[in-house]
Amino acid sequence: MRFYKKMFMGLALSGSLIIGACSNGDEASENTQSENNTIQVFGDVVSEGDGCVLQSRFKSGDNIVFRMDAVDPETNKQISEDAKVTVHLSTGEDLEMHHGKHPSGDTDPVPEFWTVAYKVTDDTPTGILNYSVTAEMNGKKGEFAPFDVEPSLLTIVDPADTEESAE
Repeated sequence: MRFYKKMFMGLALSGSLIIGACSNGDEASENTQSENNTIQVFGDVVSEGDGCVLQSRFKSGDNIVFRMDAVDPETNKQISEDAKVTVHLSTGEDLEMHHGKHPSGDTDPVPEFWTVAYKVTDDTPTGILNYSVTAEMNGKKGEFAPFDVEPSLLTIVDPADTEESAE
């Protein structure tokens, strides 16, 4: 009788281990599959003018330049330049980004990434201008959003406020 109990317990334990190993394998397959359908997107916002200077506060008349890179995690290489990379503004506007060398026209090896400029007008609402960026290519997709921390958030300021703080 003891022999049968030990054998039954051994079979039950073996079955549990096999089921557990199979379900972990399924989860690993699902994770790998979802990673294969993603693009890593990252970048920053700069002012246009004397070089590209990191900036998060802009006023009417300024050009905001969005700079992004997008990498396929499978190859660890930048995605194809014919990919679709778009900035989505909280104003409802979508800005199509363009791929190129930066600075353009430079003959030395320079970085290549996606950029688009956005002109701040008198009609642009002041305050935080939220944005996100999506990249799509061959059924893969990725998204970027800045840190939700005030110094990192894109802010449109009233020109009068910037003149007072400069005095």
